[in-house]
Amino acid sequence: MIPPLQEIRLRSIARWVRDSSLPAAPPPSEALESRVQALDEAMMQTFEDQEDSLKLRLMKQKVWGTEAGLQQFNLDRMELWQEVVADYLPPISDPDLED
Repeated sequence: MIPPLQEIRLRSIARWVRDSSLPAAPPPSEALESRVQALDEAMMQTFEDQEDSLKLRLMKQKVWGTEAGLQQFNLDRMELWQEVVADYLPPISDPDLED
């Protein structure tokens, strides 16, 4: 399912926040929860906006509602979600692994 269920998203975001704060101390649980919720809401809003744009594009191409359009929509939706995640939760570099 794209995007994942909220419980899974929140757990993933919390893990990213904790991992990205290393070696500094992770934020207190209240601050962590607040930041995780804010990131989740922003990610979902961005995704929904882009998903709406995708639907409009497919409608303009006159493929919305067709089997080919559904396949394109599902593929593009997965790519959109990956882009949103990469924008909001970029990979964390490990200074111990860098030269």
